[in-house]
Amino acid sequence: MPTTVTPMFGPENYHVVDGIAKQNPHVVKGKQVEVVYDDGRHFVRTTKEKFDIITSDPIDPWVKGCAALNTVEYYQMCKDHLNPGGVMSLWIPLYESNLDTAKSVIGTFFKVFPNGIIWSNDTGGNGYDAVLFGQAEPTRVNVDELQQRLDRPDHQSVKQSLLDVGFTSKKSTLGAPERGLAIELLSTFAGQANQLEEWSRDAQINTDRNLRLQYLAGMWLNSYMGTEILSSILKYYRFPEDTFVGPADRLRALREALNTAGRKERVH
Repeated sequence: MPTTVTPMFGPENYHVVDGIAKQNPHVVKGKQVEVVYDDGRHFVRTTKEKFDIITSDPIDPWVKGCAALNTVEYYQMCKDHLNPGGVMSLWIPLYESNLDTAKSVIGTFFKVFPNGIIWSNDTGGNGYDAVLFGQAEPTRVNVDELQQRLDRPDHQSVKQSLLDVGFTSKKSTLGAPERGLAIELLSTFAGQANQLEEWSRDAQINTDRNLRLQYLAGMWLNSYMGTEILSSILKYYRFPEDTFVGPADRLRALREALNTAGRKERVH
């Protein structure tokens, strides 16, 4: 089976699987998608399968039990079940959080995925939430190849999904090619592990033994510090020369898009 969908919690959340199934094809390359009704962590712990993609979308970390889905041990289990070149993604909120909580989640993830990347969902520099992205190997993204893939007939549903959530092609102001959807998507880059070593140096690492995140997050319910958290991350932004590759004019357009999105390189 090409894909396995699992709910993270108990029977009361099984309706989530039905919702996912309605938004995604039931058949992938002619093969049926397998739906497994099980706790996500238990499934990863006990399966012998390996995957190209593992997505983890736990609820807010201040919710009881969620800290167990953000530990070194859980991330390592996921990493161990990736195929070569496989990726893991993790949704994290910046809202109803504080700097210590964000550092704990991000620092713990980067401990297992030292090549990890943060992609942020922000409007005008206001932090809301983000996605952590990890591979066992260093990540390389060819900007041209990504755009070509999005333009293929068999990827039109993916392209439409990006349009549905607000991504659009835009004109470049530096003589570079028009910004396609690939550039707009990649302009959500906010940082990666090697850029944030100083920022995360005092992160309280969350483990199965201490579940430190449960206590940190629980203190900051109803707080609104997403903008401050994102700003503290972007202070360490540098264009990732080794991550984004492609023709020089396309990379210039990406630099421009990142700059427009509030990613300003520090002067050393």
